[in-house]
Amino acid sequence: MTKLRTIISLAVVFVVAFAGTAVANHIYVDVPTANEFHDEIGEIGDAGCADGFPGNLFKPTDPVKRQQMARFLSRCGGRVAFDEDEANLMGPPGSDFTITDVPFTATADGFVQVTAAGSAWTSQENLCPCRIRWQLTDGTTPSPSPVIGEIDNAPTDDNGSYEPMAINAVYPVARGTTTTFTLQGRWDDADTTAMNFSAFMTVAFFPFSGTINN
Repeated sequence: MTKLRTIISLAVVFVVAFAGTAVANHIYVDVPTANEFHDEIGEIGDAGCADGFPGNLFKPTDPVKRQQMARFLSRCGGRVAFDEDEANLMGPPGSDFTITDVPFTATADGFVQVTAAGSAWTSQENLCPCRIRWQLTDGTTPSPSPVIGEIDNAPTDDNGSYEPMAINAVYPVARGTTTTFTLQGRWDDADTTAMNFSAFMTVAFFPFSGTINN
């Protein structure tokens, strides 16, 4: 019994570790509410991590096969996607430019945490201080607030001036949907004519059907 509990716990740990308090649906006929693992098993069913068997069966006392465990982990294992890119922006200030983007397909319902870190740079530091903005978006919803930085007019050793930047946000995702998360950059100074951005962006997936605890 101890071994069976360990196997079932491994199958659900990726789901419940990041979940808020939620009551799972009763979706498997062979997992009654009296079952010690009812809520956890219902949670991975709700999230799409486990299809179950015909007749709405979970077969909770059957051993977990390697191929079944592979599916649990593939669908709900906290996958991470990333991209590193840079943008050399020539043109009018005040417009949003794409620095980097990461397309992500959700294999279950859940949330993703998007983070980006990098820097803005200009060789026209004599025309600064220059106000810099970073913004994350999923194509429809911008991050709660952009990150604002400022490049001063003190050049570095390679005759430029840098401003480190970092931002993160959490977005809900639905099973089967592909969402492109984009990091946008902007500078707001009319005197400069060029700005360079570089960033490394990651998208980490956390599947569950509950809510995020703030």
